[in-house]
Amino acid sequence: MTVECRVKLLGKEQYNILVACETKASALHWEIFTTPGDGILHAYVPGRTPDHVHTTLPVVDGQWHWVAMVMEETRIRLFVDGVEKANAAVAITNRTRVPGPLAIGGLVEGGFGCNGLIDEVRLSSRVRPIEAAPTAELTADESTIGLWHFATGAVCKDSSTHGHDGALRPPNAAYTASGAEIPGGMPAALQPLPPGRGRRAVADDVGGLAGRMKIKTVSPDQIQDGVLREWAYDLQWIGKKNIRKHRTGGPSAES
Repeated sequence: MTVECRVKLLGKEQYNILVACETKASALHWEIFTTPGDGILHAYVPGRTPDHVHTTLPVVDGQWHWVAMVMEETRIRLFVDGVEKANAAVAITNRTRVPGPLAIGGLVEGGFGCNGLIDEVRLSSRVRPIEAAPTAELTADESTIGLWHFATGAVCKDSSTHGHDGALRPPNAAYTASGAEIPGGMPAALQPLPPGRGRRAVADDVGGLAGRMKIKTVSPDQIQDGVLREWAYDLQWIGKKNIRKHRTGGPSAES
């Protein structure tokens, strides 16, 4: 399989998801993304070992780049502007699929998005030769699964013969129940618990607080992990959100 896209990435404060297939719960999930801070290109393939393929190339620079991933059963390669930047041997270790759609510019399950522009995307069932970056618009052939040019008036239209037209969806910013935006847009269900503190410690804190305030609540053992993660975040920041030194973006961030 070959995935190709033309992108101009503008911000590296958070993850940029270029293209993702199915959710992270699926062993057949794959995604092409850049990491926060450095803007380096990677691929994530949870059904294989190793489950990441890394380049060392930053692509979040405000310039147009041609990014491609070639995925074979035992090897994954990443290309930027026609030049191979990663080549990793992999083994399939999990085939348990959770069916889902393809997402462009974000994860299927929401949360992370993409700070930049995506001009066109082509998904092919075969291994395509990746050479110099194309100078003309991509075309479809018998191996094209989907081709999206994002043209004015037909933004989501699939130009292949398969009719995989897409649909626009609203931005995927994620928020706590109190309305605070979660840094990086990561859904609470995907956030790790605070370092050095396990589930029991957070559950005990919540149960103790409820007892002191004489609030009726369910047993801490019945509280889902995702809820505990969100509460742990709120407990960490309660009373601090308007104090300059505690702002998520640092002392100079807006409240």
